[in-house]
Amino acid sequence: MRDHCLVSETRKETIRAVRTGFAARSTSLVLAMIACVAALSARAAIPPSERAVLVALYSNTAGGNWTNNSGWNAPPGTECAWFGVFCDATQAHVSEIFLSSNNLVGTLPSLSGLSNLTSFTAPSNQLNGGIPKLTGLTNLLSFNVSFNQLTGAMPSLAGLPNFASFRADGNQLTGPIPSLVGMTSLEILSVGSNQLTGAIPSLTGLTNLFTFNVRSNQLTGAIPSLTGMTSLRTFLVGGNQLTGSIPSLSGLPDLAAVDVSFNQLTGAIPALTGLTNLGYFVVSSNHLGGPIPSLAGLANLATFVVSSNQLSGPVPSLADLVNLQTFQIDANQLSGNLPNVPSPNSLQNAESLLCPNALNWTANLAWDAATGVTPWYLGCDLVFRNGFESP
Repeated sequence: MRDHCLVSETRKETIRAVRTGFAARSTSLVLAMIACVAALSARAAIPPSERAVLVALYSNTAGGNWTNNSGWNAPPGTECAWFGVFCDATQAHVSEIFLSSNNLVGTLPSLSGLSNLTSFTAPSNQLNGGIPKLTGLTNLLSFNVSFNQLTGAMPSLAGLPNFASFRADGNQLTGPIPSLVGMTSLEILSVGSNQLTGAIPSLTGLTNLFTFNVRSNQLTGAIPSLTGMTSLRTFLVGGNQLTGSIPSLSGLPDLAAVDVSFNQLTGAIPALTGLTNLGYFVVSSNHLGGPIPSLAGLANLATFVVSSNQLSGPVPSLADLVNLQTFQIDANQLSGNLPNVPSPNSLQNAESLLCPNALNWTANLAWDAATGVTPWYLGCDLVFRNGFESP
């Protein structure tokens, strides 16, 4: 912009110089340069309300001790050059704040003055207190404050029409997850390892959601329907107090990771047919019954853990599972012959668990290696923790 301004003025002054002489040209060029610089400075000056938020952020979080605080608290007009601050194309408004792992210690100020903010990123610091309200930040697309020491409730996400990503894992948040109704642009909700309570809200209509992580909280109630969530890739709700059954997983072609472990779920494991991208499936430590469903066609499956349930019947064929690394089916009521390991196979040494179960004891060196136990069935005659005893 500055070069363009100077070139334009130089071209004009060249014509004038022919008429008025070098002295007049020099004077006029200096004035033109001053005008251009003034114009650029005016365009670079963000509103006082936005500067006030930045100054409060610096003050509230011990900015003098940040790992990098380059430029912060410099005179008005310099804010777009401060470390971690990004402005829009006109350099007139703050659009992004990025202060990841920067030793911020303290509380976040109100962000309401940043009406053009699209992204706020400050994970892995030492922030405490509550998350400020996001209401009114209609341009906000993403908010990430994971791995801090934040307390209080999750903020409402209502009224943020284009909002796509909320991350606040690894804090001390309490209270319920707010309603997600109408959040049709939401792609990521990740609030694992907090102290959230209440039910998982309805996920109906969230067709763009591909990551949903609420594991290791204190959530209760049923897992909501996943029907229509065609973009879903990662679904992590383990380590809560959820009841009811695992919902149908059909019609979720991109689903790659499922964790519903360490809850109080009942019923059967739903069909896994057609989940060709599934790589991680963990449903251990529930009260699930019935058989293990067919695993045919799950060529990408690497981790399969259904330990400590009440599953019965035979272990299905593993013939298609050429990428399987971890296979844990211990502490159930499974019976019959153990299937052969896939060939070729990727089973990791001592990463699989087969006993206790009521499986037939047949020598198999591949399973000896996979379990790290020789023979693999050593311990299969133990009394099961769920009350079932092998013969």
